[in-house]
Amino acid sequence: MPQKKKSAGILLIRFRNNRAEFFLGHLGGPYWQHKDDNAWCFPKGELEANEDELTAAKREWIEETNSPPPPGDYVDLGVFSNKSKEVRCFAVLGDTPAGPLAGSPFILEWPPKSGTMQTFYELDRSEWFDADTAKQKIHSYLRDCIDVALQQFTP
Repeated sequence: MPQKKKSAGILLIRFRNNRAEFFLGHLGGPYWQHKDDNAWCFPKGELEANEDELTAAKREWIEETNSPPPPGDYVDLGVFSNKSKEVRCFAVLGDTPAGPLAGSPFILEWPPKSGTMQTFYELDRSEWFDADTAKQKIHSYLRDCIDVALQQFTP
């Protein structure tokens, strides 16, 4: 069995009217363009060689949001995985504006076999969601991190 890719990311949480809200980014590129449910995640990405997980999570935040990582005390929520990936999720309380994102670009031939190379962003926009909506929007294998975060953080 091939080894799973190891990733790390930051789940930013804020409270509005005593309700938790979660900052998620919509996956960029043509495959995700018209998808909504199960097409969002927190800023995350693969670890580089010999990189610790929190350092990787902060680097990925910078790359995907084009802004510094949120200040504060990070809480390790654990590892969440699917068939090919393991993601260490760190949560922190904070706030940041939602909207378009222009962080890490990638180049893809689009449409396929057209010879046309286009640039897309790993995350194309961001929004704040309440817990129930966040669990609907986020990748299914990451949904449990919302529940774990709700157990760790209170208003």
